[in-house]
Amino acid sequence: MKLSRKQFLAFMQTHPRCRVAMEACATAHHWALTLTAFGHNVRLIVPKLVKPYVKNQNDMAARVS
Repeated sequence: MKLSRKQFLAFMQTHPRCRVAMEACATAHHWALTLTAFGHNVRLIVPKLVKPYVKNQNDMAARVS
């Protein structure tokens, strides 16, 4: 699912509190503060440690075949 920034904010405001993990990057601290204000538990992950958590269509296709 792809969301614009505005749609993402609206979604996270109405979503029940949860743990959110995101790659630490230039704007990650801004997003972390915003999501924390909504009541979410945010964790930033060092970029070199993110790869095992990333899932995309290519990964899923390779695992199925």
